[in-house]
Amino acid sequence: MDDDIWCLQSLGSWLRGQPHLCTLLWQTSSPATALQRCLNGRKAQQPQVLLLDISLDIANAPEICHQIRSATDTISILGMSSVICETYVEALSQAGAQGIISKRHLAVRLPYALPLLAAGKSLDPARFKDAMDAHADLVGTAPTQQKPLSTREAQVLYLYSQHNTTQQIANQLGISLSTVYTFAHRAMEKLHVDTITDAVHCFQKGNNI
Repeated sequence: MDDDIWCLQSLGSWLRGQPHLCTLLWQTSSPATALQRCLNGRKAQQPQVLLLDISLDIANAPEICHQIRSATDTISILGMSSVICETYVEALSQAGAQGIISKRHLAVRLPYALPLLAAGKSLDPARFKDAMDAHADLVGTAPTQQKPLSTREAQVLYLYSQHNTTQQIANQLGISLSTVYTFAHRAMEKLHVDTITDAVHCFQKGNNI
């Protein structure tokens, strides 16, 4: 996932030329699409490894990473950036990623990195945890007392409960698809559930809908 279309197309072309190394399931510049396919899409769309541009202009990459890692330990996440700084490393590590690689070194390092990532391993154990351990840490630090939903989170779950699509919710609230998914996944974390469907069910039960 990269919001730089040129980089996205170039990396996709390179990956498709490495059939012995991997199968490219999809590529996108949309955070909403990435979250949908990783968390709520068909199993065939769920990757073993997600390459995530850490310097996204259209979304907060660590937040996307955190949402995916909180929900599953089966998708390894590799950050990639033109410039790597300690701030990026720290943010990704806390969000549950398995490593970060400079974009200029991807062609050299991915042949070594992808098999490790596909197995859920960390590329830098001193700074990043395996996918399973990172997931356990995030789940384990979740508060046991349920936090109240924000107004927007409740609105999103209510509209889902009324059988609106994500696009319809975005249109009604005047926000982007990515923002709808962000509110939905924040609600999921607060309700301690793994899917939007379960979050809607909890919301309906708690509000007698």
